[in-house]
Amino acid sequence: MFGDDERWLRAHGLPAFVVRHRRASQLVARTAPFILLLSSADLGAWMIDHATVSLNSSSPLAGLGALLLTGLGLIVLLLTPIAAFLRSGAWLRSAPRGMTVAGWMLLTYYVAVAPWLAGHPPAAGSSPPEGTGALLGTARAAITAGLSLAATGLGLGSLASWSLRSAIRQFKALGELTTRALPLLMLVVVVSFFSRTLWEVTNAMSPERLAGVVAFFVALGLIFIVPVTRRETVGLENAGPPLSRLEQLNVTTVLVLAQGFQVAVFSGLVCLFLTALGQIAFSGAVLDAWLGPGREQLEVAGIRFPVDAALVKTAVFLSCVSSLNFLISATTTASYRSAFYDPLFEDARQALEVRAAHLAPAGRKTGPEIVVEWE
Repeated sequence: MFGDDERWLRAHGLPAFVVRHRRASQLVARTAPFILLLSSADLGAWMIDHATVSLNSSSPLAGLGALLLTGLGLIVLLLTPIAAFLRSGAWLRSAPRGMTVAGWMLLTYYVAVAPWLAGHPPAAGSSPPEGTGALLGTARAAITAGLSLAATGLGLGSLASWSLRSAIRQFKALGELTTRALPLLMLVVVVSFFSRTLWEVTNAMSPERLAGVVAFFVALGLIFIVPVTRRETVGLENAGPPLSRLEQLNVTTVLVLAQGFQVAVFSGLVCLFLTALGQIAFSGAVLDAWLGPGREQLEVAGIRFPVDAALVKTAVFLSCVSSLNFLISATTTASYRSAFYDPLFEDARQALEVRAAHLAPAGRKTGPEIVVEWE
């Protein structure tokens, strides 16, 4: 069974801190949630491809019931692997052998059973021998399962599981973000929100160009936060053996991702606030005068929403601007730093202490000073 320190490090997205010979321990059990996710995705895709729901005016209840059942099945398929990711640590602690057995069963189903149940029909126009499609599906599933096991052994599974839990924790901090950060930082963008020139620019953006603008702001944020985070982690290295290159990369990645989740939640809040404000403040006549008649409505996956597309584009653009401002303020302004930034580095400091305790039995030398070790 895993030691408490090893479980703690994996749960906090720090698999590189685990001693080298233990990184592949209980590999199948730890890969099981991801195999469940792959199986659920395949089953959900099969349901969408094969489900035909029609609402007949003579008997609408039957069609509506089939639609609700299909939607419920898809929701269950979505939530089951998420719950497995969130609870996998507790299950490994309480029933490690059971998790291993479940992992092998999922692997067997995904590789040897699911391709034959689905049939994996060949591409249109080809006529391979009967069963070749299922054999190809089995080969693809085996390669995918092998890559999944390798990724888990490298620690990507622990990092993904931690990322999901961290994102959920950031949603729990919505109250703090709303009351402390949102009101002041919104002042920066509200004035620009009522600028006709900005609306004309954002309205002319295609979805691809807008995505490029978002990516540009993400790159700016990374250029700013990665060096700052690296400097901060050097100051935390006050106990235990030197960090290797991989361990330094791991702790920096975790801290940058945690801050990224904060920024993403804040950006979503700003976007929702501006969209609601625009719906209230701008009449159709004003937008017609600014942008001309025949404006596009927001359309996502073929579904039209009663929201002006230009409004959403403007809200997305300004949310990127305010999010970059929030990121800089969270690292430089004392009040924001104590609320949003310092707690992340308290976790990092605790991680280094756990790492020192984890490596001590293996004979690694620990001491009061830490020097980054580049291997």
